[in-house]
Amino acid sequence: MIPTLTTARLLLRPLELADAPQTQLLFPKWEIVRYLTKSVPWPYPPDGAHIFYRDVALPAMERGEAWHWNLRLKTQPDQLIGSIGLLMGEKVNRGFWMGLPWQGQGLMSEAVDVVTDYWFDVLKFPVLRVPKAIENTASRRISEKQGMRVIAREHHEYVSGTLPTEIWEITAEEWRRIRPHAQGENMLNPRLGNWLLNRLVSVKWKVKPAGKFRPEFAQDVPCHSVAYAQAHPARGGAEPARISRMIKVSQRLGTGGAQPF
Repeated sequence: MIPTLTTARLLLRPLELADAPQTQLLFPKWEIVRYLTKSVPWPYPPDGAHIFYRDVALPAMERGEAWHWNLRLKTQPDQLIGSIGLLMGEKVNRGFWMGLPWQGQGLMSEAVDVVTDYWFDVLKFPVLRVPKAIENTASRRISEKQGMRVIAREHHEYVSGTLPTEIWEITAEEWRRIRPHAQGENMLNPRLGNWLLNRLVSVKWKVKPAGKFRPEFAQDVPCHSVAYAQAHPARGGAEPARISRMIKVSQRLGTGGAQPF
């Protein structure tokens, strides 16, 4: 059984046929469908969402070949705002769309992170791959934030035509290194994490080796939608230091020295 997943702002509920009417209202917009696979019919038929859910998505979920969720804000749980899915396959393991009123708010980045956790930690797949049209900059930016890398360039068929495409990949090992599952002090404040989104910053930490506070190191951190940091080993061959608190963050890109506090 596919579980409900949560993020700071979102509920990800397993797809149901009853969600088709809301999907039908939001989904058939050119800005949403143009970079989706050519298998999406366009113009979109008036019963397109119902047919896709009934004949494609739900049967694949029942066979254990796909995992689909609809997205909802925790503050408005009755309103569907988008969808995300995981798929078995060689080159296409994830797909998503977001309704136009909710785009540009970082919501899909939250959803992508939690389903990627599910892909690696629950389903135990070793690698995740997704194709992206090169001109689809918003979607490519999400892959960049996640630490994915381009492994191939091809041409794929989309609703908008044949387009140059990049195949993005990340392995389970890479994902866990980039996004360690934080335990207490190793997790940055979520408010700070949102500010750090997609920035490279210089972080100076106070660490607590051997029970004594002292400045330890400065570290360049590529920060993602949930900004976790892993402490470097303390000097002198000691065990890895525990992060006690962050004492300074200064942006290295953009406005120098800006503080999110």
